[in-house]
Amino acid sequence: LMIFVTLLIMAILGGSLWLFKIPLFRLDSIGFLMYLNMAVMGLALLFALWGPKVKPGYYTVVPGLVLLLTFGSLFFNSGIFQSEARYNLIGGVEVEDFNEDMKVVDVEKLRILDREDAVRHGENRLGSESGLGSQYELVGQNFTLQIIDGELYWSAPLAHRGLFRWMKNRQGTPGYIKVNATTRETELVLGHTIKYTESAFFGDNIRRYVYLNHSMTARYTDFSFQLDLAGHPYYAITLFEGDHGVYGKEVQGLLTVDATTGEMTYYEEGEAYPEWVDRVYPESFFQQRVAWWGRYVNGWFNPSNEGQLRPSTGTNVIYNDGNAYFYTGITSWGGDESTTGFMLMNSKTGASTYYQVSGATEEKAMGIAEGRVQNAGYIATFPVLISVGGHPTYFMTLKDQNGHIAEYAFVNVEDYMKSGVSRSIETAQAEYMVEMGLRQDTGFILEEGTLEEAQGVVKRINQITLAGDTYFYFNLEGSETIYRMAFINHPLAVLTKEGDQVSFKYLPGELQEVRTFLNHTFQESP
Repeated sequence: LMIFVTLLIMAILGGSLWLFKIPLFRLDSIGFLMYLNMAVMGLALLFALWGPKVKPGYYTVVPGLVLLLTFGSLFFNSGIFQSEARYNLIGGVEVEDFNEDMKVVDVEKLRILDREDAVRHGENRLGSESGLGSQYELVGQNFTLQIIDGELYWSAPLAHRGLFRWMKNRQGTPGYIKVNATTRETELVLGHTIKYTESAFFGDNIRRYVYLNHSMTARYTDFSFQLDLAGHPYYAITLFEGDHGVYGKEVQGLLTVDATTGEMTYYEEGEAYPEWVDRVYPESFFQQRVAWWGRYVNGWFNPSNEGQLRPSTGTNVIYNDGNAYFYTGITSWGGDESTTGFMLMNSKTGASTYYQVSGATEEKAMGIAEGRVQNAGYIATFPVLISVGGHPTYFMTLKDQNGHIAEYAFVNVEDYMKSGVSRSIETAQAEYMVEMGLRQDTGFILEEGTLEEAQGVVKRINQITLAGDTYFYFNLEGSETIYRMAFINHPLAVLTKEGDQVSFKYLPGELQEVRTFLNHTFQESP
């Protein structure tokens, strides 16, 4: 009876582990070896307690062999023996010129919102829909950045609020959220019943569904929620070989799963992937490959650290010429505040490119931006690498204590003392262009057609300092419209007073930002 009870307990524990951990049934999987080792040790304990009496240590032989196999695999596939393979895993790294390869940024296409911002906008939109907020939620890690119709969007499926909500809505969640990463426009897209999600349970969980219906031996990662050209929801899932930290991860193919029907299509590596797929190589692959490329440049044993490089402390996603790239700064092994260049990897093809650009690290640039508004206590987000006038530039947002975007910053990579910070992205850009001598470069300033003209007599004018920047607010006689201009762009504004005749061009909007300004009274005075 005791043997039966013990076997039953082991079966329940093993079944629970299989249910929640989804182990791969293959001997080259460290997870499966651990799973197997626990099972063997459990059986050994069972026979040691209730089996035939044998010599001490007899029942530890098999568990010992399994442990030896596990740790032997870890040891012989470590960097000590696999340094060359790890170094070459990234493939042939192309060295290119940043100015020639990176397209010039369009300020109207910049990614403003990060994942945290997208979640906040999505939650606000979901909460405004009566009845949905109590049944469904949004999970930050499910948001995916993707180009849709030439625009950058964050998208994520609605998620069940726990087991009982899932049981009540077994047909699936009613749709997804789509947030424009530039304009902040947020759309709740209904009409797509998404049956397979990360928040569903048992066979409706997307990970378990793929495991049970495609392969129990394949390795999956990066269940990326993406939309096709018609806005239909899919999961793009990377299949790979190799365990993190043991073997290098090699992409084997891509599996797309219709989030509503569960229909699956597999693409071998090298096949033409669907046009709408932005990501095949996960960010973790990029981080691993860059780290090994810098660490093992001269093998495992390198006590002097000769030639070694290391990635900076963060990575980000950038889009160049319609393609998605992961990027990170590359620094010396000593980890100072300067870069030797940047590594970019195409997230669809895995091709890597190294740009040799000496300058500030992302962390240094973040500190510069925060220093410009230190009195306000704003926190910089991890920057996006862009090209402004052929100059590598960090663009980032600055957030207040509540996590809301308060200001925008442009910081030059090669000369971090040249920067532009303002509450308006256009003003921050203009300030930066003045610093860089690009003020008249029409590729980087607003077209004249977007500006409106005004003229008249100044009725009232006052100045105010916001987070270290001085602005002048004024209106004209016969008008209640209030205009704003930054001192950094219009230093002669300090001499303007009530009664002066002025003319100017401004950007229509909430702030009525002045772009060009002429004080006729001041200029004509003796």
